Amino acid sequence: MSKLSKNDIITLNEAELVAALKLMPDEELEDHAFSLVEELGGNDFGALMKLIMTALEGQQSNQKRYVKIQSVLRDTLPNKAVMSDIYERLATILMLILVRKYKQILETK
Repeated sequence: MSKLSKNDIITLNEAELVAALKLMPDEELEDHAFSLVEELGGNDFGALMKLIMTALEGQQSNQKRYVKIQSVLRDTLPNKAVMSDIYERLATILMLILVRKYKQILETK
């Protein structure tokens, strides 16, 4: 699949989206995440990521982490999403970013 548009991120079915996200370069993932956060009223992506990482400390299971990210997004971003699953999609992207970045940090040590 070629580069996804913001509309693709919002409208693709979950299986197609997840498959495309897994193949997506980090920079493109971050661009989509930044764009969605901005659309939802967030103006400091770095601060949001720090808040999410802090909230994830001590969370053992991936499912709990995923739910926690969604909760932080809903509680933090000022513009509430019209589509209820926008937070799930954004949480998926952010989780992939965190997993990849965390793995990169570990590999450099």
